[in-house]
Amino acid sequence: MLLEVSREQEGGTYSQYINNFLVPALIKYEFPSRIYAEAGPQFGLMYKTWVQFDSDVDGTETRIRIENKDALNTFDVGGVIGFGYRLKPGKGVTLGLKYYQGFTNVIKGVSGSRNNSIYLKCNIPIGAGKAKKDTEG
Repeated sequence: MLLEVSREQEGGTYSQYINNFLVPALIKYEFPSRIYAEAGPQFGLMYKTWVQFDSDVDGTETRIRIENKDALNTFDVGGVIGFGYRLKPGKGVTLGLKYYQGFTNVIKGVSGSRNNSIYLKCNIPIGAGKAKKDTEG
């Protein structure tokens, strides 16, 4: 996952880019009405990060990139809560919404610099129908 935070400044734009590998460990409960709820922890590992300055003054484009991995925490831990709906009974496509709130600060020594995200998701099962057909034959 790539996170980008930008800020317009006089003369250009400063952006912070963070690449994370995320592992959610969620418990899911499906109601008889095909609505489901899920919750649990999520763990993140930051593997690449940089600050970038982009400027375009009088037709001259400038881009400066500086890696700042040492200024950020490598690990992120937080909680996830979400809900969704299965479009057809069985093992079909689901649509859902998920919210993540980080518990650790992203920037070392800066209180309140925690991640939070809202995800709109669509789960498409691959191979679920084939496995059923193989066991019937």
